[in-house]
Amino acid sequence: MRDRIDLAISISRPLRDSSLVRRHLADWPLILCAAPAYLERKGNPRAPADLARHDLLALPQTHHPTDVLTGADGREHRVTIKPRVVSNNQALIRHLTLKGAGLSFQAAPEVRAELGDGRLVRVLPEWATQVLSVDALMPARNPQPAKVRMAIQVLKEHLAPGRATDDVSARER
Repeated sequence: MRDRIDLAISISRPLRDSSLVRRHLADWPLILCAAPAYLERKGNPRAPADLARHDLLALPQTHHPTDVLTGADGREHRVTIKPRVVSNNQALIRHLTLKGAGLSFQAAPEVRAELGDGRLVRVLPEWATQVLSVDALMPARNPQPAKVRMAIQVLKEHLAPGRATDDVSARER
């Protein structure tokens, strides 16, 4: 608010207490990925417990915790891995993953092309982690400026299921 920003986009866990108005735009599932070269070198984990033997590239836990995986039957497994690399830059984490430096959790829509062309492979596809909330955040105003309302509408349409945010299809797994 101090910088007079009309609209910010947040991709994270939903904010708890905030003076900002939140408009939910989409849900993005996190998926565990690796480059084929990494899996050839280190092997493909078959269960969450196998992750302890692998190199994890991660954002700080405060960004989006990935320490609990949920199976199709609802069973949860707590993963305790000391990441090989921790960075607050998701682009760096994705770059290192593509180069074969380790496994990383990525928002599914952000790695669709890499999964589709085989540069990345989904790891433990039967296990899920949390879903990231894509939200528009803005100062409380009544009414919101027309430019803010229009931007939110365009973002909602662009991020609608079936477009950029649908889960990774079976052919990409």
